[in-house]
Amino acid sequence: MATFGKTDIGGSSDSNTSAVCYACKFTAPEDGTITKVTWYTRLNVAGNSKVAIYSDDAGDPKNILAVSDEVAVGTVAGWVDFPISLGITSGVKYWFAKMASQSHHYWYDAGDVNQWAGDAGLTYPNFNDPFDVDANQAYEVSVYATYTTGGGGLTIPVAMHHYNRINKIIRG
Repeated sequence: MATFGKTDIGGSSDSNTSAVCYACKFTAPEDGTITKVTWYTRLNVAGNSKVAIYSDDAGDPKNILAVSDEVAVGTVAGWVDFPISLGITSGVKYWFAKMASQSHHYWYDAGDVNQWAGDAGLTYPNFNDPFDVDANQAYEVSVYATYTTGGGGLTIPVAMHHYNRINKIIRG
């Protein structure tokens, strides 16, 4: 498994209410399939959170490509995994967005211009589609995707195993 995004804990933190979704963009280093998105986060009161992955449109998040199920999040800051599946393409920018049932925190360092975007006025657990950018910041947020590389399909040993079994059945 490989990762892309920010895998270390930022030196600054901020928080938003449950009515705000925030997102951070990163570029996929190669083709593959995202299996989870991991945020460094906490809630003010234990509750639930969800993530979405958005497409990029001229530097802003645009349309939802995938949404996770709800995950329980506590009041102590830590890395939280959100299982999600999405095929990715090398060189394409993806926005990792998060919202929560309670006020939620994120950690960040200085990033590229407009690397962070906020979307206010939501009702948890519903993401806006398309994303409605209300604010941008030069923040690189502590969030990353774990992905498998390549285009998928059967591996050679598995394919050969099935070929040999089928060939044995056919030939008797």
